Amino acid sequence: MTGIQTQALSALQETYRFIDTRLLPALDWPALSAAVAFRRNTPRPNTAVFSDTLPLVVYQALGGELVNALPLNACWLLHLLAARVFDDIQDEEGRDHPWHQGGLRQALPTGIGLQAAANLSLAHLQCDVETLAALLEVFGQATAVAARAQSLETGSDLADGALDRYFAHIGATTAEVFGAGAWAGGRLYHNEAEHLEALYTFGYNFGLYVAILDDCLDVADVAHGRFRLPVLYAASLQEHPAHPELLALLSQPTRAQHVDQVQRLLSEMGAVIWSANLATAFRQKAVDTLQALPQSVQEALIPYVST
Repeated sequence: MTGIQTQALSALQETYRFIDTRLLPALDWPALSAAVAFRRNTPRPNTAVFSDTLPLVVYQALGGELVNALPLNACWLLHLLAARVFDDIQDEEGRDHPWHQGGLRQALPTGIGLQAAANLSLAHLQCDVETLAALLEVFGQATAVAARAQSLETGSDLADGALDRYFAHIGATTAEVFGAGAWAGGRLYHNEAEHLEALYTFGYNFGLYVAILDDCLDVADVAHGRFRLPVLYAASLQEHPAHPELLALLSQPTRAQHVDQVQRLLSEMGAVIWSANLATAFRQKAVDTLQALPQSVQEALIPYVST
């Protein structure tokens, strides 16, 4: 484990410690505690650890002390967890996840409770009223934009324009949220508009990188009729010899039996490599955006998106 990975993991552990000691006891809600424990104990890739600490990492890169940003990062983490709960409800997945043990009757209140806990965590921030109002506004707007886009999701759509709709979707559901998270970390430290704009753009592109990278790992979702970027890109290659076979497999109601064949075709058509290269391009855009920030901030943040 590298020094950057160790630092991110330590920051994440401190955030969970704050949630466990300062938020959950006062709420006294076992379902919330179980949801938080599930996320904390589920092994996740390095990009997920960095994502979970984004506002805190930005705040520290600017020169802030970790302890001052723990409530903000707790807010961020709980919003991400709430989104996971609502995604499971919408996609009818995660039946083994703790919030689903009581069915929708438990899952829906748990998601709402996590969002409420996220807002409550901001009450622990030591900041002025203007800063608190700005943080509430940016998280509120990003959450509303993401929720609206999620309600319009067209993950099973292969019609013309599917790629454009896909990018609009991940822009609203992931990139805007990550932009808000990076901006929030900066806003807690200062109110320099130019630097905050750069941090937002950094987070936005990092969010696109994370979303596309996840799609490259979730090709098997085709079994459930949800088509990720590699599938959408391959479906757009109408002149490729394998295109008719791919569409035929994707249109079958028994597509779950043909996941291996679909994956073979995606490889043959270069769709996964193309998607991975696109993710790398957005990661580089995130890095390039940091050039507008002081050198010390660049040196602190670049390793998080380059590991």
